[in-house]
Amino acid sequence: MQHAAAPICDVSDSVYSQEITDAFSRGYTLNITNQCPITNARLYHSIIRKDLAKMMTMFTIQVMGITPDTHKV
Repeated sequence: MQHAAAPICDVSDSVYSQEITDAFSRGYTLNITNQCPITNARLYHSIIRKDLAKMMTMFTIQVMGITPDTHKV
């Protein structure tokens, strides 16, 4: 499977730890999140169900290469 060029989000001014910043960058590169700049990602807030569902779907598509069956009831 061939992917388009990975998006880039500048995190040079990140106030988060290196581990959190790296995790965000990886997720952004894989299109699991589209929140940029990093401060928009609300990394210390609780995640809500719709955001988690979107991230899980994007992970399934981008990393695993599986497209969800939207025809199932």
